[in-house]
Amino acid sequence: MSEDRKYIIFNKPMDYRRGTADGLILQDGVLKLSGKGSGWFFSRVLDSRETEMLWHRLRVFQPGTIGGWNMTIYSSDSRMLDWENGSQAADECIADQNISLEEKKYRMKRCKARLIKGENDVLLYDVRGRYLWFLIEAGGAAGDFDGISGIRIDFPKQSWISWLPEVYQGNQRSKDFLERYLGIFQSIYEELTEEIDHSPGAFDPDSAGADFLSWMAGWLSIEDIPAWNEEQLRYLLKNALRLYRIRGTSEYLKEMLKLYCRCEVYIVEHHHLQNSGEPEKIRQMKKLYGDSPYSVTVLIHTGQSEGQKEYKTLVRIAVHAVPAHIECRVILLKPYVFLDQHTYLGINSRLGEYRPMRLDGSSSMHFSKIGQ
Repeated sequence: MSEDRKYIIFNKPMDYRRGTADGLILQDGVLKLSGKGSGWFFSRVLDSRETEMLWHRLRVFQPGTIGGWNMTIYSSDSRMLDWENGSQAADECIADQNISLEEKKYRMKRCKARLIKGENDVLLYDVRGRYLWFLIEAGGAAGDFDGISGIRIDFPKQSWISWLPEVYQGNQRSKDFLERYLGIFQSIYEELTEEIDHSPGAFDPDSAGADFLSWMAGWLSIEDIPAWNEEQLRYLLKNALRLYRIRGTSEYLKEMLKLYCRCEVYIVEHHHLQNSGEPEKIRQMKKLYGDSPYSVTVLIHTGQSEGQKEYKTLVRIAVHAVPAHIECRVILLKPYVFLDQHTYLGINSRLGEYRPMRLDGSSSMHFSKIGQ
């Protein structure tokens, strides 16, 4: 039934910039009052490209409290406005900042088709005309206004009554009632159909909602789901196949830890120590990194002090990333020097600048400092 259905959506900055507003601004994707009091917004003229178009349905989406606005809908088969003292294109009238709101409404009164008072879902069966535009008046006498996050207008009109026998369409008064009564169930059916049609998007990591991301992560046995933010979960889901292929390797361990802490990660395995040269050097290296061939040491320099909770999360991620028989040690590098411990020049320490001694009555000894 909805195969020929078209719709127009207002949910992007460009949609609102092409109209005219006073006292209303778009902030974080929501049309809000710019200050206390009231405001209004005139949409651009929407073209259905068919004369005598019967419009179908209007939906207004609000992030908070419902209502707080009135909407006047205008429709016509012509872009020209005619009133007692002249004529003008509707687009020009809407865009002209020198024309007051009351004067705009006066010039458009012959095109007025419907007044909607804070209703978020309305059938537009009585709105006819190729062109449609609307005026939103928010706040003030309309009540508290929490903003509008989107507007959707469907066309052309499609009614379930057309599927019923002619006997149900003979009397105009009963036909109108039955048409609107069936419209309640038709709207519910159409929304369910839309959800089903768009269900593939719910399984796409780029478009799925935040709650659904966690659910899909559970399907793929991603560990510590609450520890990952939305951006990280999307990355894990999109790269799940590749990551499973390298799971249990140092490459996988490094990528998982870098994804979580967003800093450089250094991995030292046992075979690195065997190839490090002189016996004394090997002995010192084993003292730092361990002597077991079934162990791996991870060095992480975040550049800041990590809390106990973050450290435990890093350890869990590391343990889950290595094979079951491998012992994994996670060491957070501190931004200062400890002799005979994990201090690495250029990573978590550096040589300070050299200053020569001056014999000028207020002498200063040259020094070199080690620190961050």
